[in-house]
Amino acid sequence: MEYEVADSRLASELESRYIGYRREGKYYVDALQAAYLTEIGKGKFEGALERIVNDAHLKRVYAVFSDLRKNLHVCNYVWQDDVILVHEKGMVPGRAESTYMVKVVEPGIGLAEMLALRDTARRVRKTLMLAVISEGGKPQYYKFQEAEF
Repeated sequence: MEYEVADSRLASELESRYIGYRREGKYYVDALQAAYLTEIGKGKFEGALERIVNDAHLKRVYAVFSDLRKNLHVCNYVWQDDVILVHEKGMVPGRAESTYMVKVVEPGIGLAEMLALRDTARRVRKTLMLAVISEGGKPQYYKFQEAEF
């Protein structure tokens, strides 16, 4: 779901940071970006936070997304792949590729699923990070790394 950015100054700021997209003369952000911008008071997007809160999966993804944004990472959620692409701090999308592919997973993720995610991350030349939501709602991150002996 997308939300139109009605405030032209905010749209210009987001466009300069490669957050969101322009289509047919209007500027849009996705539901996660809209909810985050609403939460921090940068904009007001009716229904964005409610949509996140009422969807259990999106609520978990949003916990990771907002944590990354609050820690000054620029990130974009790829809806069709259900992953968050994350840039190193200070890097700007459009000028540098994202470094990490973050996938929100359940604590008991199996090896087969991890290997499939690893293969996807390799194909898009990203480092795989797994995010698990703790009981307190705080994300914990695990970098997927292989060791050769």
